[in-house]
Amino acid sequence: MKILTFIACCFLLLSGCKDPNANDNADFDFNYAILLNKELDDLKKSEATIEKKIYYQGKSETKTLDMPEWEKELRPFVECNIQTPAFDKLYSEEKRTSGDSLIYTFKAKTEKPEIRVLEVIIVRQQLKIIEASLFKKNSYFTLNESLLYRAGEGYRIKGSQKMMLAAETVYRIEAKFKVPS
Repeated sequence: MKILTFIACCFLLLSGCKDPNANDNADFDFNYAILLNKELDDLKKSEATIEKKIYYQGKSETKTLDMPEWEKELRPFVECNIQTPAFDKLYSEEKRTSGDSLIYTFKAKTEKPEIRVLEVIIVRQQLKIIEASLFKKNSYFTLNESLLYRAGEGYRIKGSQKMMLAAETVYRIEAKFKVPS
């Protein structure tokens, strides 16, 4: 009887302890729109500014935005929301973990969608990185873009556009967020 009591106590003691290395993301419910809206709210509350560098056809320009319009700044990332009924069957979804990161990768099943690959990295149930590859082609132009967003840090947009009867345009936008101390 004492042995059974001892085993039951050990079991209760061990099952009540939480593994400090356990993944906090195990029960995370992924919703792209909610993650981005939270990020927009956090940026507005932080009163951050943006230092933006624009590289276009071999030239560069630097701008500082003291009162950024965050919806406008993050619009390319907001437009990457593929969790809508229109995109429901167009993407395959892979979910994997790496340490305390939860990584969602969405890949277009065909060449029809403009968003070819979307990867979202969540750490401790907080958005950390969004990375997307876009490609669009019609009879007038070809657009190829890669987007990278790092939560609370900034973003980068690189791309090229080829219009019919015109030279290819290559561009890059790098934005760094500066949060006041």
